[in-house]
Amino acid sequence: GYYVITATFLLNFIALGTEYSTAVFLLPLQETFHSSRAVVTLLPSIQIAVGMLASFFAGYVQSYLSRWNIPIKWMFGLGALGVGMGCVMGSFASTFQGVLGWAVVTGWGIGWTGYIASGICVQWFVKSRGRMSLLAQSGQGMGSFLYTLLVGKLLDGGTFTDCFGGGEEDW
Repeated sequence: GYYVITATFLLNFIALGTEYSTAVFLLPLQETFHSSRAVVTLLPSIQIAVGMLASFFAGYVQSYLSRWNIPIKWMFGLGALGVGMGCVMGSFASTFQGVLGWAVVTGWGIGWTGYIASGICVQWFVKSRGRMSLLAQSGQGMGSFLYTLLVGKLLDGGTFTDCFGGGEEDW
């Protein structure tokens, strides 16, 4: 059970920490793509909405996989792949549509990892479900805090795409 809590904590730390730190990108996105604040602030909302829809769909997929005795780790792996692919897309985004793709793909990945992870850990602990669930979910806050600091430092040296490892010379 403790492996499940640790894995859930790490999933929340990485996936949801990434999502909740997107506010750091808003001003650089405005400057890079010459967009209004209203348009740029839609990106985190789109990311969250896609993530919520993806987690709803993931619940059905999880039920289907359990009937075939396929471990849930495949869902988490696909979600992690989505988060990773979204970050790669973000690193090469030269248009606002590319950044929109980043929001959609990472939102999907987050929905298949972070949002559904907390529902898994409570199945392992009968007497301390609340405490274990909150322990696993604390990864969200810690990830958000540390990612915000890290992304802020990375953005000090460049633009939105530089933060993901790309840059104008890579286009």
